[in-house]
Amino acid sequence: MKKLLLIILAFFAFTVQSQTKIVSALEESYNEGLWEYNGGYNYEYDTNNNLTSESYYYYYNNVWTPSDKINYTYNANNRVITQIYLSWDNNQFDNTSKTTYTYNASNKPTNLLNQNWNGSTWVNNSKTDITYTGNFFVNAISKIWNGTQYVNDYKSTPTYSGNNATQWLNEQWDGTQWNIDNRTLLTYNTNNRITNYKTQTWNGTAWEEEENFEFVLAPNGNHTTEIFSLYGSLEDKVDYNYDSNALMSNFGNPFKDKTGIDYVLQDFPYINKILGEIFSFYDSSTSTYTTSSRTTYSYTNTLPLARENFEISKINLYPNPVNSTFALSGLDISEKISIYDVLGNKVYENSTVADEKINVQHLSSGLYFLNFENGNTIKFIKQ
Repeated sequence: MKKLLLIILAFFAFTVQSQTKIVSALEESYNEGLWEYNGGYNYEYDTNNNLTSESYYYYYNNVWTPSDKINYTYNANNRVITQIYLSWDNNQFDNTSKTTYTYNASNKPTNLLNQNWNGSTWVNNSKTDITYTGNFFVNAISKIWNGTQYVNDYKSTPTYSGNNATQWLNEQWDGTQWNIDNRTLLTYNTNNRITNYKTQTWNGTAWEEEENFEFVLAPNGNHTTEIFSLYGSLEDKVDYNYDSNALMSNFGNPFKDKTGIDYVLQDFPYINKILGEIFSFYDSSTSTYTTSSRTTYSYTNTLPLARENFEISKINLYPNPVNSTFALSGLDISEKISIYDVLGNKVYENSTVADEKINVQHLSSGLYFLNFENGNTIKFIKQ
């Protein structure tokens, strides 16, 4: 029986999901011929396949440890209205910053409000106002909150060739007027897909190139390779791997345009189902690329988290083992909880408060995992 339990727990190292969405991204580095875990993301979605959270974990000393998280909420048109950043403080995810989006009648974002968490409330930091003429983006003006009012900081203005924005001019406010700072140049192929993205800075008399991205595209528009140069020198590249028999639009994925302007400076890169990316750095001494890392996207399994590392010290589940009901002490506010069996099946979901009785009489005897919305987990036995 003990051996069987170990096999079941080993299987639970990956939480099994259905293949309808990307549920995780595993990052690995290439070291002396071996792939080694580096970090990765777990993704969660709503019933419309909108990304609701992405949690990043780093891998150190054979343990997955939480790092940071982003939570998203959406309006009825499936556009993001709040984007909240949280960081891990060795016990839970805490608020750090928030962006709130406002949209016009055409479902285009007109205002982005950025706020920071001061420990008890959200305080203003900056905002960006966006204007349009019809469907065309006219400009975006960013302003900084100085404690009493918003003051100009940065402005971006596109130049169009037909329907394509070929230049984005960025200007800095000096307190009196706008001064040219840098620009982004975009090049398109005959299918109106972006093949080059280049940034240049203005030195007062001429433009100097900084970053340059070249996109190698398949006939259907997939990004197959991305080559990056810095100040005219090759730096690295990314090669993409796809399932050519499936379309990305059929899967929930974290790359979906959430605001309507996520892909202003580049096209959505994945027409087919993305499987992974391989990163290579350029060695100028040999004029060759050397593999350095990779990202693998999973449609079935979350990251193999060592869940016992995230147990909550201040919250107690009692009694444990559980007969028919249990309660949680130490809760400060209402918490959304989920219960999973050892095969990764969700068997319960609800919200609870301190000492409220949770009925699990319907569950079979065995080991279960009580998950909190912030990523923490408590194990319990159902008798």
